[in-house]
Amino acid sequence: MRTLHAWWAVIGVVLGVAAGGTPSGGGAQRPSSCLTHPPTVQLPSGKQPAPYDRDHVAAGTAVAATGAQFLLPTTSHIVVHVAGGAGICWSGGEALGAFPPAASWNMIHETYGMVVGVTNRADAPAFTVENFTAFAYGKGVSLDAGGDRDWTIRNVHVVYGRDDRATRPSGNGAPREGPA
Repeated sequence: MRTLHAWWAVIGVVLGVAAGGTPSGGGAQRPSSCLTHPPTVQLPSGKQPAPYDRDHVAAGTAVAATGAQFLLPTTSHIVVHVAGGAGICWSGGEALGAFPPAASWNMIHETYGMVVGVTNRADAPAFTVENFTAFAYGKGVSLDAGGDRDWTIRNVHVVYGRDDRATRPSGNGAPREGPA
């Protein structure tokens, strides 16, 4: 019964934010997009043939992924991986997992819609991800690398996530706006 109540709470938050509200129920305006200038990288709309895997992204890079759909086999454990300089913006895109809704936690708990940074190798400070959907992956967005700090998650949707919607180690938190 508790799980059912939790699902209704999540649905209520998603509907409230979609209608222009905030998770707390207020009517505050949403911040503008992190795409404040023409994007540095424009992903084509439609099905993407491979994971997006970049760990030397320049500071201030803006990735426009609106309309990009990553439909990858279950052997792809990380759909989007981004690391590099400070202030990277990722806007849009869908990581659409091939795992069935009945897939067990053991089967998909180490799968990710997006990983920001690489623990002990590459960071992504002041990273912003917005308008991103992760469907049927263990984790939605992971910000576990030690240098991932001052990040923002805005309008991110995780559906059929089995482990975490957004993960981060303690001490590197930042604003999370809207459902995540």
